[in-house]
Amino acid sequence: MKKILALFTVGLLGSSFSQAATIDFEEFLSGNGTGSIASQGYVLTASTNPNTNTDYTIGTISAGNTSGLSYGWCPDCTATLETSAGSPFSIFSAEILLFNFGPEGTLSVDVTGYLAGGGTLGTSISSESTELEFKMLMFGPEWQGQILEKIVFGLPSGPAGGSTAVRIDNIIVTAVPVPAAVWLFGSGLAGLAGFRRLVRSWGSQTQAALHS
Repeated sequence: MKKILALFTVGLLGSSFSQAATIDFEEFLSGNGTGSIASQGYVLTASTNPNTNTDYTIGTISAGNTSGLSYGWCPDCTATLETSAGSPFSIFSAEILLFNFGPEGTLSVDVTGYLAGGGTLGTSISSESTELEFKMLMFGPEWQGQILEKIVFGLPSGPAGGSTAVRIDNIIVTAVPVPAAVWLFGSGLAGLAGFRRLVRSWGSQTQAALHS
C-alpha cells in the first residue's frame, strides 16, 4: 500500500510540471506594435517608447547562432515576461542581440527575476562593441530551481550620442503550475494516514479485549 501511494504521489507531482517551451516569435508578423504579445502561455509586455509611442518591434535579423524573428524594445524601457495565467515558472536561457552603433561604451541589459515567495534575483549581460553583437544569456545556478512570478528585462541608455537597441529570442522557460488537485490529494493522503492509524488503534483495542 505504501509503495502504491508513493508511486501515485510521484506520478501526480511529476505531471504538474509542464514541458519546457521555447519562445521564438516565429508566429508573429514583422513590424512595430503596442500592448502585450502572447506565445505558448506566456505574455511579454514592453513599456512604451515616449518618442514613437511604440512598445515593441518584431523583425528579422541574423547574428551568431540565431536568425528569424526576434523581439525588441527601446532604450530606457523594460520588457516583462510572465505567464498568461499568472502561474509561476522557471527560466533557463535566452539569446540577446545587442545594438550599440555609435561611440564606444558599455551597453547593458539588466535582468530581474521576481520570486514567487518574495525577493528578487538579478543578472545582466553587456557589450562594448560598436556593432551588432550576439550573446547567449545563461541563467546561473542561483536561478535554477527558483520559482518566478515574472522577469523584467531592462535596457538603460547606451553611450551618449549613440544609437542603441536590443533584441531577445529563443527564451527557454518552464511553467511550474501548482494545481488545486495536488493540494486536495495531499489532504486526502493526510486523512488516509489518520484513518489507518485509527483502524490500527481499534484493532489493538479489540485484540486486547479478546485476550483479557
